[in-house]
Amino acid sequence: MTRYRVGVDIGGTFTDIVFLGEDGRRLTKKVSSTVDNYATAIVDGLAELIRERGLDDAEIVEVLHGTTVASNAILELKGARTGLITTKGFRDVLEIRTLRMPRLYDLSWTKPPPLVERHLRVEVDERIDAKGEVERPLAEADVARAVEKLVDEGVEAIAVCLIHSYLNPVHEQLVKKVAAQMAPALTLCISSEVLPENKEHERTSTTVINAYVRPIVEKYLSALTAELARIGVDAPLLLMQSNGGLTTAKAAASTPMNIIESGPAAGVVGVQALARQIGIDKAISFDMRDHSQGIDNRERRAQPRTRILGRRRGDDRLAPVVGCRLHVEGSGHRPCRSRCRGRVPYPDRCRRRAADRASERRRFSGSGLLRPRRHRAHPDGRQCRSRLFEPRPSGRGCGQARRGEGAVGHRREDRPVPRHEH
Repeated sequence: MTRYRVGVDIGGTFTDIVFLGEDGRRLTKKVSSTVDNYATAIVDGLAELIRERGLDDAEIVEVLHGTTVASNAILELKGARTGLITTKGFRDVLEIRTLRMPRLYDLSWTKPPPLVERHLRVEVDERIDAKGEVERPLAEADVARAVEKLVDEGVEAIAVCLIHSYLNPVHEQLVKKVAAQMAPALTLCISSEVLPENKEHERTSTTVINAYVRPIVEKYLSALTAELARIGVDAPLLLMQSNGGLTTAKAAASTPMNIIESGPAAGVVGVQALARQIGIDKAISFDMRDHSQGIDNRERRAQPRTRILGRRRGDDRLAPVVGCRLHVEGSGHRPCRSRCRGRVPYPDRCRRRAADRASERRRFSGSGLLRPRRHRAHPDGRQCRSRLFEPRPSGRGCGQARRGEGAVGHRREDRPVPRHEH
């Protein structure tokens, strides 16, 4: 009996299925995706391939799955109706963001709408300080009021993100307890379990995204597991994570924010393995999908490079992501045109480069190696524009500059220049 590992990748148009035997045999099948229920195409494709190749006696040891179900829900804004419970004074964190524009010089850029509308964000009066100590205790009646308001608004999921809860989750645990008693059918995600780290906007946005897609991912994985069992496939189901690793279906259903980039990440990892096998040191992969395109400049290394901040439709998600640059249609996020190579998110790395250059200019200017050059009168009366900085002439120091002997930067040849005029 031959043992097979099965790989499945779904897209908006096609679903690809690959059987890899322990003897190296490889079988493939491409079927049309069923948008209303992606699990149907997977199960039908598996059944057809088993029947066509006579694999009734074959043993499937594991099913590896790359999916775009979560990312499509975000891009199409078809996630669950989500509410947010947060600390008093932090209601607008999702809109204020980090005060950084991804496209600095684009005056027409506008912020994408948050996944949680403002009237679905409820504040509770509590406070935990930066040391994790309770400064203002949270009243259970205040939590009940917030949950009741969101339930009346018809939310399907609730995200909870309280200030400094990563240090002390006692208040978030209270919210979880009260919400479970009042609305046990609702999906509830608390930031101390989803992402127990600082940075309020990133933690809030990540928790909201997790709550936003969790009901959809849970429903999808539950249906897929049941369908696989129906056709006799009882192998463990493992899903590709955004960082290129694998996770169980149970873990993915609990924290789906880790599989947002599941499909594109699988392509990047596959290209890396192929490049290593055929001996190519550097490779560029292009992954074109219905909702997004991914470009990756990949060097053949033992471990894939990763970046920490993944962005799709402008939402910040603090989770490991394989270092591919994504261009999401209509999101306003475009690949970095500088030499960032995907190692650090585009805006942050470019700002860092600019800051380094400015610091270098200040350092050399203070040491006298560089000095400002002003607009000087041209001999025929025109204005001569030049670069902001240029090197001092070799062999001429500040003393000669004060006497006007070949000094650079004079507005008039007879005007002395102070030693450190910049």
